[in-house]
Amino acid sequence: VEVGRFVFAAVSLVHGKLRVAVPKPIELAKDGSYNVLEFLRGKVLKKHEVAALPYDKRRDMGVTLAGVLNDLNTNLTREEVSAIPSKRPVIRNRDDYYAQVYETAGSQDGGYAALYRRQYELMQSMRPGGSASNIIVFGDLSSPNLVLSDDYQVTGLIDWTELGLGDIH
Repeated sequence: VEVGRFVFAAVSLVHGKLRVAVPKPIELAKDGSYNVLEFLRGKVLKKHEVAALPYDKRRDMGVTLAGVLNDLNTNLTREEVSAIPSKRPVIRNRDDYYAQVYETAGSQDGGYAALYRRQYELMQSMRPGGSASNIIVFGDLSSPNLVLSDDYQVTGLIDWTELGLGDIH
């Protein structure tokens, strides 16, 4: 019930404000026992299927998702996201987790580990006071939540259970 209410409020807040479709909220039961959301047409791929796509398709997906994150932080305010009625935590501080990944990357070889460390250091320099929990995040950008067109363009996002305020990572 709590998750259903949260999702209904989240999609109500973001519907029509992003460059991709979000299920339109249709009905929330008075007792919160169910919600009805509009169906989004498209396909959903598994992680390995996304990884197998040509580079240009994966790059286009990344560009679209970066635009969606920009839309979230341009078209919504921290106060609007914080006002979603919920017993669930809206602020998700993952500083300790990312610091641990940074330490692990220091003991690994390869370009990705070095790139992660450089990006982490850049993000830390941008937020010297600690967590930047004023960044609005989708929270679950994974392949099962991306609705794709026949030519593999991201046309929609589903599963808004992790919308919240997070750190800049």
